[in-house]
Amino acid sequence: MRRLVFALTVLLLMPVLASAQHRAGAALAITEPRGEFDTNTDTGYGFAMWYRHPFGPGKAFAIGADASMHGYGSTERRAPLSTTIPEISVEIETNNSTAYLEGMLEVMAPRGRFRPYAVLGGGAGLFFTTSNLRDPETDEVILSDTNQSDWTWIWSVGGGLRYLVHERSREDREPTRFFVDIGATRLAGGDVEYLREGSLITEDGEFDLDRRLTHSEIELIFWRVGVAVEF
Repeated sequence: MRRLVFALTVLLLMPVLASAQHRAGAALAITEPRGEFDTNTDTGYGFAMWYRHPFGPGKAFAIGADASMHGYGSTERRAPLSTTIPEISVEIETNNSTAYLEGMLEVMAPRGRFRPYAVLGGGAGLFFTTSNLRDPETDEVILSDTNQSDWTWIWSVGGGLRYLVHERSREDREPTRFFVDIGATRLAGGDVEYLREGSLITEDGEFDLDRRLTHSEIELIFWRVGVAVEF
């Protein structure tokens, strides 16, 4: 019965979604940590993607989702394959990363070449540290493991400006529009545990995770520059 209801719902929504206008975009992103989070982490660099479904008068309102991934630190070292095989060395790369997924509400000026917008969102933030063992000759990943991970709820508020650079007319539907998109949001979240850059290895070279974990509430500024399309 549930499958039948789901199938009927999809069939009913398909004509609406097919005729509706959509917005999507991708951007290079920088996260600038604030407060205690700034003490424990560095500036993050990564990418973001988003989707919007406009509605309301003039399609000024939109709902959708944002997804992004950033690295806030990494280390590399060369070490023997094992204590019993010291003649063979491998490259060990450790990456500290974050990923954010949010549902978004957006309000944007519906007309003009310059279109300012505001966003309000909420979702989840994932913090994880992974280590890769690479062959120094081929740079191929031989082994990979997630050393630590944790997540927390997040919320964000911000805005930006979209500049219309090209509009392509279509006979049967709204024109396709291309924008340059520049924006920033303030993102905050609950308490989460994570690893600092370079914190997996102790001074004597032994693996020690528990004593190296730190935690704080999340607070950062999310800067992005990218492109958007309305179709």
